[in-house]
Amino acid sequence: RKARLGELPHPVLHDTAWVLEHGGEPHPAAAATSGRPALSLAPATQSDGSLCASDNSSLGAVGLTVRERARAHLKFGNLCARSGKLERALEHYASAASVDPTFAAPRYNCAGVCQRLKRFSEAIVHYEAALALKPGSVEAATNVVVAHLNAGQQLSSSGQPAESLSHYRAAADKCHRALRVQAAAFDAGWQPEAGRFNCEAFANLNIALRLCGEQQRAVDETWRQLDALSRGDDSGPAGARGL
Repeated sequence: RKARLGELPHPVLHDTAWVLEHGGEPHPAAAATSGRPALSLAPATQSDGSLCASDNSSLGAVGLTVRERARAHLKFGNLCARSGKLERALEHYASAASVDPTFAAPRYNCAGVCQRLKRFSEAIVHYEAALALKPGSVEAATNVVVAHLNAGQQLSSSGQPAESLSHYRAAADKCHRALRVQAAAFDAGWQPEAGRFNCEAFANLNIALRLCGEQQRAVDETWRQLDALSRGDDSGPAGARGL
């Protein structure tokens, strides 16, 4: 995936990609073996995206588990986000995270919405929280880099070069992590379709280094990675290190 400065990709909201943990709907196999009929989590919402009072109270009354309640809020948040009600989406994601603090998906989706709202520093906090809960999240590891690059651009545009440089340096450092996370996920069989090498993270590494004024290092990292790929080691640039 190409990523150029000025058109950095914003993360896609999770929904069905990680249906066992992220999706709004209960997993069919789980519903079939749970000993109770599958519950419809379709929301009854008001025009502003908020839950009707009856739906809000019924989440606990119908015997949902903590994770199922969190998934219900996650689904409501996704529906609000898709319809452009971003602040309301954040409220639902916050509710999901509060109901189940071990659930990474709401924090990831909070980050995605914060990116759309150009609240990049908040997005970084949420991505890091999602990673703390789910260290193997390739998406979070990759997109937190995008958030740092966006934050750097924003600060640079407002005349704060020192602050923007700190974000560019953090982006470069975290690109190495994203490369390692994707390689580990591939080796563990979690995301074989994505491949072992995180092309987006490596492209963003090159961007971040150039924005840091380290053009020669950007060139060197490219040659190191090509050498590593030729040797079958594509988990990250040789000698990967923090800035």
